[in-house]
Amino acid sequence: MRLSIALLAAAVGYMVGSVSFGRVVARFAAPDEDLSTTEFDIPDSEDKVVLTSISSTSIGARKGPKWGCLAGILDILKAAVPTLVFRLWHPSDPYYLIVAVAAVVGHNWPVYYRFKGGRGISPIMGGMLVVDWLGLIVTGVVANLFGQLVLKTPMAGFSLSLPLLTLWFALVTQSWWHVGYAAAINVVYWTAVIPELKTYVRLRREGREADFFAAMSTTPMGRGRQQLMDRLSFFKGRKRKEREQPMEGGTKDVA
Repeated sequence: MRLSIALLAAAVGYMVGSVSFGRVVARFAAPDEDLSTTEFDIPDSEDKVVLTSISSTSIGARKGPKWGCLAGILDILKAAVPTLVFRLWHPSDPYYLIVAVAAVVGHNWPVYYRFKGGRGISPIMGGMLVVDWLGLIVTGVVANLFGQLVLKTPMAGFSLSLPLLTLWFALVTQSWWHVGYAAAINVVYWTAVIPELKTYVRLRREGREADFFAAMSTTPMGRGRQQLMDRLSFFKGRKRKEREQPMEGGTKDVA
């Protein structure tokens, strides 16, 4: 492996990953609104879940799922495209893994926006689609089943999928480069979501995990996860409420 190409891969991944398509889409969806902070009301409580980043999640919550999906797809592509380019250019070298990690770092701490970015879910998915799309699907399904059936906690599904990637690569590829890639995206992701983790842990200790779940279900991703769980009857005892009242500047969205 050549150091010059490795540095180029890191630079390309970071600079492209630093482009915030959440902000780009926000210029069209909400040109006159300050979307730097998005609050999710917790039902029957004065507490709020606060997102301090402009991302596909916050755009979707504020302006509707279509805008959120557009931002999410673009954030997926900004990691997938350069990762694919380097994989085709040097298929036998791990440069594309460096690009995939750097894109997530750029997304979370973008140089163009004073290092204030998102949480990395979309670029992680984009990179994984090129690195190992099957692993992305398998670990996601296994993590959701284990989290919902065994741990009985809604947040565990996605939280477990990233650590499982490390095990997946260790068993399937037996490549230290791939294991290192999985470990790196775990470190980057979990570092970025520390604020949300603190809120979740506090509410869980207070026996109010369901409150956090209800608040996050106002996002497009949260609604999708809840619909999946409802269809599979993993949470039969949890009655779904008619929702949602639109957030300021948003449109009515009934799950």
